[in-house]
Amino acid sequence: MEPAKKTRTTTTTRKRGTAKKTPDKGKRSVDVGLAKRKRKEKDVAPVNVSDDLRIARESWTGDDRDRWAEESGKADRRMLKALQGEGGKGEAEEEPSPFKPMPLAVPVSVDPEQRGTQRMVASATDLMDIKALQEMRPDVYGKLTVNQVWALVAAERKGELQHEKDLRASEARLQKLNAEFKTTYEPEDLPAILKALRARRLASNFFFSVPPGRNIGVDKGGDTLLDLLMADDEGRFRNVWETGTSQASVDPGPRGGAEERFGYAAALKRTAGTPLSLFGGQFATEPTPAPFDDADTSPQAVERRRLQKEYPNYVQPREMPKYAAAVGPSQVYGVSGRYGSSVIYWKQDIDWRTTRSPGDSWSNDMLQSGMAFVSANYPESIFAHTDPYIARVAAAEATGFKRDPVLGAKVEEQGGLDVYNYIEAQIHGDLSWHDVDVIVLNHGKYGGISGTIEVTLADAKKDAAKLMRFAEENGYGFTVEIGRKFHG
Repeated sequence: MEPAKKTRTTTTTRKRGTAKKTPDKGKRSVDVGLAKRKRKEKDVAPVNVSDDLRIARESWTGDDRDRWAEESGKADRRMLKALQGEGGKGEAEEEPSPFKPMPLAVPVSVDPEQRGTQRMVASATDLMDIKALQEMRPDVYGKLTVNQVWALVAAERKGELQHEKDLRASEARLQKLNAEFKTTYEPEDLPAILKALRARRLASNFFFSVPPGRNIGVDKGGDTLLDLLMADDEGRFRNVWETGTSQASVDPGPRGGAEERFGYAAALKRTAGTPLSLFGGQFATEPTPAPFDDADTSPQAVERRRLQKEYPNYVQPREMPKYAAAVGPSQVYGVSGRYGSSVIYWKQDIDWRTTRSPGDSWSNDMLQSGMAFVSANYPESIFAHTDPYIARVAAAEATGFKRDPVLGAKVEEQGGLDVYNYIEAQIHGDLSWHDVDVIVLNHGKYGGISGTIEVTLADAKKDAAKLMRFAEENGYGFTVEIGRKFHG
């Protein structure tokens, strides 16, 4: 079931040229020609991290592999030494670059029961993978920071390691659905379910017609969220580290802890608390509603200026991930109504640089949290451990509700579903209006921490007119739809 399509407009995308980077061939350790030929011969998707990793690894020569492993080992030892001492601080022979993935104590675990204690380790092999990807496809991975590519590599590695166990767990999940919801799934239904789960659209919810933060009780007044988003001078969707605002919590402690679990420890630069913990964390990257200037003498500002001076391409906090969810066709209100009445559906072009966790990355259930994040290429890891109701919806949608007629009748009666839990998606790299596919503007009364937020049909139509004009004036190719009345 797709979002309602009562009002629709299509704008024309303006094509803009981009400069093509030409890497220094003398410094390349990857046989790029071989890699490109193999990619073409295998006729793989334009960008698929799993395929590209396999090709890149095959392209390394023995000498290059040994040399890079030796260099990576030295870097790992320097960073490990820097972590020693009181409060995780200590003197290092050489301060590590903020773009080096931060190695911690315990490796990624293949055992699902140990995911709650695993640490994000960038081994020499992982660093080789990052370097190989960026050299092999500079027009793709070269546009991401090392930390962002490490998140993608780590997600692939985890999914690969856990594939067999999670596949068996997915088979068991079908039987649990049968027992709990009186459904009639058979083992042969699983491939179709996993395929549909992999193909889900990515969506983010927003309350466009009110100032940011109203739904979580931190409304400071001023311009509406939509006006602020359209006024961005770079046309980007910024993360909470950049703006200090969010449709969810703005607490940097748990957010930083969750993003360490995705591989961003080196970018976050924790200054207090236990690594990967969601509690008590403080980071050099803090929410910054306004840029730090020379007059700001706070510790965060001093540290920011030092890093910006030392590393000219220092991009924190911009490089932190943005968030969405993988939603099914019956989820007509997007991720969840509590996050917003308006739904942005992102283009499939960004799927390759996204990762997934079975639930909210802040979840207390380690098998649903950011500890369990994987590549989108491993839907079995998501289906096996996501919220039972979300798994039920995913299975029913994939099989046309034939195995779950009760849920099918509910969807038919209500015209769709609003869910509380969701499959979180993390988007690595910049996100702009060019990445928007469809915007659906629903309306109705929504419950939030600060009380009820009412979005009228008139509000939705007003925002639709703004968005259509904005898209036309700027050459964005997204469409705008007036959705339906919310029944949460």
